[in-house]
Parts: sequence; C-alpha cells; structure tokens
Amino acid sequence: MSTRSDAPFDASLVPPGLLAIDLEAIADEFGTPVFVYDEDEIRRRAREYVEHFGEGRVAYASKAFLCSALVRVIDEEGLDLDCSTGGELHVALHAKLPGERIVLHGNNKSDAELATAIDARVGRIVVDSFDELDRIDRLFDQAPELGGKIRSEGIAKQALLAGEAASKRRFRGVYHILGFAPPALIHKLGKMRAEWVPGWLVARLAVEDRHEGRVICQTRVLVRNDVRDEPVFRRTKSQVKERLIAELGGTLRSESAPALAKITRVLRLPAD
Repeated sequence: MSTRSDAPFDASLVPPGLLAIDLEAIADEFGTPVFVYDEDEIRRRAREYVEHFGEGRVAYASKAFLCSALVRVIDEEGLDLDCSTGGELHVALHAKLPGERIVLHGNNKSDAELATAIDARVGRIVVDSFDELDRIDRLFDQAPELGGKIRSEGIAKQALLAGEAASKRRFRGVYHILGFAPPALIHKLGKMRAEWVPGWLVARLAVEDRHEGRVICQTRVLVRNDVRDEPVFRRTKSQVKERLIAELGGTLRSESAPALAKITRVLRLPAD
C-alpha cells in the first residue's frame, strides 16, 4: 500500500520536461517519495557530453542513480559507466553493459569486487593504493583460462584433454596491452621532497594456434616500476621517466616467459 507525504508540492523544483506529467497521479499511485526521471533530458545531456568529448571518454557516475533501464540508456547513448561498489557493478553487468564500457572506482574495494571486475574484463580499474595494486596482482595470478576459468575437476579434465589434442599443432605466445600508466614525479602535501610514483603495465598473455589464430588459453601479467632510490632532481626528470618506461617493457618480456611456461605446463602444450 502506497503512502503520501502531506508536505506541500513545490512545482518550481520540477524540470520543465516533467511539468506536463500528472505528478499528483504518480504520487497517488506510487506514494512518496517517488523518483521520476526525464529520459529525453538524460539522453540530450548524454549526447552533448559525447559530442564534446567523444565516445568512450565520458563516464556516467552510477552513484547519482542507477537501475537497469538507465544502464540501457547510457549504453545506447555511448557513455561509459563509473561504478564505485559491487552492487553498482552487478546492476551494470545484469543490464548487459559490455565490460569494456565499465570503470570500477571507489576506495576500499574488496577482493570479491576486484575479482568480479577482472572476470568481467572491465575497461578500467581506478587503483586506490599500492596495497590494491598488490591485491590485483595476486588476483591476476590465477589458473589460466580455456573458454572460461577451470572451476571443477570435470572441466579441468576437459581442459587437459583439449590441451593434449591441441599439442599436435604448433603454438605461439602473444601479449596484448590492456592498461598503462607512466611513472610520475610528484610532490605530496606536507612533504618537502618530491618522490616517484611507479608506472604500471597490464597485459594479457595468450597462447594462440599459429594456423587458426585461435586463443587456446590466456592469463594476465601486471608489472610496475621499482622506484626506490631513483633520483628526484627536476633536471633529470625526463631522462629517469624515459628509462623507467623502457624498464616496464623489459620487465613485461621477462615476466611473460614464466607466465607462458606456467600455462604451457598446466595445459601440457609443447614448449615451442
């Protein structure tokens, strides 16, 4: 049974697009408070942002309001979606928003939220701390995929059989860059001396069939700079930054070798 507040109704607070609607009837039917949104106005503003900044460069903050219908509007108008909780991420995925259009934001993210984001292959994770980077690193170091994570003994046996069947062909390891942030020299409030924030690089390492180009299995690799004892003089900032960026690429190549060996060993693929 719906209930209504006896507070007076102030029409001056109503957006022009909603004035033609019988809000009194809506209040009678659904009770108050009740939220009514002007879909045409939301779409108009979304298009303005996309026209100005470009598709894929604007994210709607789901903390403002979120439901499955609004996610579909956001998707249709070319906006990305900024999610700051696991619940918001669940709504976005339930509404079939592609993972690459989702940004996971917010502080104090749980391992479960990070794991869900990684499984959904969200476009970006806004990292809140070095501890969170470490936890993401650990979550990346999971069993390799073969059409999905190996979650049971039966599926594991199928994966091994598929690997044995595939061993009659030749394979190659390929990595695809998923995310990159360069190192930066910053000044923190309350500190006299500048310090380096490490850069990081995330890649997806895949074992592909050489002839078909099909991905047999894959895992993720996360590398970041060790900036301890790096010089913080401004006159050498550009040279140090350039060297640190080059080191990221070298570290990725060195980390790819054991990662490739791991998934080769798990699926019993030939070494070369």
